[in-house]
Amino acid sequence: MTVICDYPNCKNKGPLKSRLSPESKLILKMKKAISLKDAYREFYYCKEHHEVLINQVLIK
Repeated sequence: MTVICDYPNCKNKGPLKSRLSPESKLILKMKKAISLKDAYREFYYCKEHHEVLINQVLIK
């Protein structure tokens, strides 16, 4: 199965699974999740965009 990167306007393959949304918000499994659906949501990113999002979180 080929998965496309969830980063906006990216058409690359997204083999990296993450709980980090494209808006750089970590989707939590516990009480802080917006909803049960969001708590289990997974995103897929290409290596380049995964690094961009991780760096945005580390800088905040």
